[in-house]
Amino acid sequence: MKTLVRVMYPVVLALLPIAALSDDPDKIYWYEVSIKHGTNAYEFYGSSALSNEEFIEKMHEKDFVRLDNLMFRRQSAGKTVYSNWKEWDPIKKNYIYLRTKWILAVHPLLRNPETTAEGK
Repeated sequence: MKTLVRVMYPVVLALLPIAALSDDPDKIYWYEVSIKHGTNAYEFYGSSALSNEEFIEKMHEKDFVRLDNLMFRRQSAGKTVYSNWKEWDPIKKNYIYLRTKWILAVHPLLRNPETTAEGK
């Protein structure tokens, strides 16, 4: 019995972080993040694997928070269009690290804003 405990104990400890993850590890959460830098305000649209609560906790723990699948919003023919960041700037990667002290608001979105704007 002691041998079984000695073998299983490290296995259980190794699996605890995995068990602490959300029920759906492939879930993507979408956000609109508003920041203020100097006198300018900006909005960023993107996703994170972090839930709403985890995202806010990360903001309090770290100097930067990452937003993936970065998009920009523009008006086209009277409609709001969300487009992949690479259409705006093909040289930069499609994610951004935002300085948490500049964040004014985090607005969780129901889904990918690109598909919402297209009516998908």
